[in-house]
Amino acid sequence: MALLAQTEIQSTVDKLDGWTYSDNAIHKTTTFDSYMDGIGFVNQLLGDAEAINHHPDLTSNRWMASSSCYIYFS
Repeated sequence: MALLAQTEIQSTVDKLDGWTYSDNAIHKTTTFDSYMDGIGFVNQLLGDAEAINHHPDLTSNRWMASSSCYIYFS
């Protein structure tokens, strides 16, 4: 699979609601009504990520979950 140019990544991310691109990664922060709702989201995300052997960096803090998907360039 060919690597995407940074401009291609940025133009695609610009079309995604709430996502940003910086430091060779795409990022999104989502807020929830309760801590447990956020944990439920993280658990669902981790199950889906494991199924495709992808392991995003996650941060969970009170009612917020943040995900970063790193894109490596060679």
